[in-house]
Amino acid sequence: METTIMTLNERFVKAQSEFKHPKMTAINPHFRSKYAPLINVLDSVIPALNKYGISVVQNPKTTPEGVSVDTILTHGVESWSLGAVVFPLTKRDAQGIMGAITYAKRCSLTAICCISGDEDDDGESAMDRTASVPAQKPVFKKPVNWLPDLLAKANTLEYGEITVKNFLILKGAWPAGCNGLEELPSPTMERLLKPDAWLQVVDYEQNGVPS
Repeated sequence: METTIMTLNERFVKAQSEFKHPKMTAINPHFRSKYAPLINVLDSVIPALNKYGISVVQNPKTTPEGVSVDTILTHGVESWSLGAVVFPLTKRDAQGIMGAITYAKRCSLTAICCISGDEDDDGESAMDRTASVPAQKPVFKKPVNWLPDLLAKANTLEYGEITVKNFLILKGAWPAGCNGLEELPSPTMERLLKPDAWLQVVDYEQNGVPS
């Protein structure tokens, strides 16, 4: 009797056909959207992967920038690696590190398995629909020294400028009619770039509640 030996790719295709999108039972206070916690993501893919002989290994590490997680699928001598994905870390204590690792593992596993662990709002979280009538655009003086630093810092965040904007909106510091970070008043940029203020922005992105 001939035995057919399946490759890792063939096994993954079979397992993938049995994946279920994880249940989104948690709420992101930042965007007020639902997402699937790590345990639900694991429950949605691990049974099918193991059924076809595929194991999952996730290697977390701390880096100068934060934490990184590499998700690896293996069968025998074959393996697939997503590659290390780095996530910023605000608090370098046990709770901060474990929280960042859990978040990184969830994102990395959904990516390599091609499943969705978050609600798709079709870009609504990036839209400003608060004003029904277009307001007259204020004229802001563009600072020379602070804007490049602010944009550079915003690019280190997972959601970039959106995080900074939402943080300022919740703080009541986003000017009406302002269309981007480049139009923020100079004093606002200066305050944001102070270490204690920027730590609040990063903490807000990770925890969803501004301090």
